[in-house]
Amino acid sequence: MMIIETYSGLKMLHLLISGKVQGVFFRVTAKQIADKHNVTGWIRNTSSGDVDVYVVGHETNVTALLNWCHKGPSYANVTKVTRVPLTQTEKQTLYNTYTGNKTGATNTSLFEIKRTL
Repeated sequence: MMIIETYSGLKMLHLLISGKVQGVFFRVTAKQIADKHNVTGWIRNTSSGDVDVYVVGHETNVTALLNWCHKGPSYANVTKVTRVPLTQTEKQTLYNTYTGNKTGATNTSLFEIKRTL
């Protein structure tokens, strides 16, 4: 079982997804799944061919996206899902993104597709 980190009452993960995960609509489908489960974060391709995922939300919702990441979309072939420990700065950034720190409004469905790392 993968450990999901906690910060200020929210669950957070940084994942590195390996396998045939680029060019198979992994990021687009992950965004749909994230939006469905009301999690916040971002996803991007890496130059090494993996997919990098940061996610924050309530435990059941984060777990739903985590479970999906082990399969991916139908054209993907996920061979490995690695949890990368979050730095304190990454935790704060995820928390601020989730809570809408500037406005104080909770933003529970902002999941972005970012440019390649």
